[in-house]
Amino acid sequence: MAGKSGKENKKGKGDLAEVLGELAALREEIEAIKESSKSIIHSGTGSSAEQVARKASAFSPLSRAKLIETLLTKGPQTPSQLGETVGLATGSLYHHLREIVAAGIATVEAKNYRLTPEGERLARAFFDE
Repeated sequence: MAGKSGKENKKGKGDLAEVLGELAALREEIEAIKESSKSIIHSGTGSSAEQVARKASAFSPLSRAKLIETLLTKGPQTPSQLGETVGLATGSLYHHLREIVAAGIATVEAKNYRLTPEGERLARAFFDE
């Protein structure tokens, strides 16, 4: 007999439903962990030396500081607007923008870079008098 009997086929479907249910539960757990991690990082209660160093390094070298200051003063900007304002070539511009985003200082949405709430808070601390 090449095919499975009716009982074996139903058991296979039941096993698949069980696995899919477990997968859905795991996805929910992962999302909950992600949200929990975000709130810890943004609340400042979970700051480690590494996180502080990464955020501080986003403001150095001078080109990154200028990009962040531009986002603070002018609001969301496209890469071409930022490159023109700061005077960076495309390759250098995207390198610095990646570092700023990786540090959690800025995000990119619909091709516009903008400061995150934490990035804005830090930028104001550095640039506002």
